Amino acid sequence: MTAAESAAETAAETVWTHVLDSVRKAVEQARDELNQLDGAAGDGDLGLTMTAAAQGAVALAQRGELDGRPVAEALRALGMELARCAPSTSGTLFARGLLQAGRAAAGPDAAGPDEPAASPVARAAALLTAAIEGIQRAGKAEPGDRTMLDALVPAAAALRDAAGRGEPLAAAAAGAARAAGTGAAATRDMEPKAGRASWIAGRARGNVDGGARAVAIIAAAVASALE
Repeated sequence: MTAAESAAETAAETVWTHVLDSVRKAVEQARDELNQLDGAAGDGDLGLTMTAAAQGAVALAQRGELDGRPVAEALRALGMELARCAPSTSGTLFARGLLQAGRAAAGPDAAGPDEPAASPVARAAALLTAAIEGIQRAGKAEPGDRTMLDALVPAAAALRDAAGRGEPLAAAAAGAARAAGTGAAATRDMEPKAGRASWIAGRARGNVDGGARAVAIIAAAVASALE
């Protein structure tokens, strides 16, 4: 492991509780908003689902099962916890993403094959990209289908760009959060092509996708915690 890889691992091992508590607070505050957005295209329970997921993740961290563990193990533990405490479509997709990121973190190419060293930002970009791949396989959706991918994919691209510029993690996270927010807002004008929203496109059209908005909220909370 290179010095940069070791620094990235150490940083990720020590901030789980702080970051996840920031996410929990943001998701709890946005619970009604997410329920309302989901109600335009689904069951109207996304806020409840994401709150349960965030609370479960924080509880996991508070039990000492994340901080101090290798990133791969922590991501897998988070994925399994979300699958257990938020077994809805959205919860399952987030869980699949975390599990895929955990598998990538355990592999030799977590920093990306073209990266000479795994800076924290490069590694975050690679892990988020792996998570996106897991979500795509599970959800059978593509960017532009008006799903959480429309916030996740721009966030990953922003992280890759930040890694190329050598930005510190806090600045890169802030840029990724802005990209996620812009991507989520753009779903308002997209035609639903995946999931329940595609069945009732008339109701969904003109509203921001709830899953994309949830990603933007989470990304902003992560960035705030890393400031």
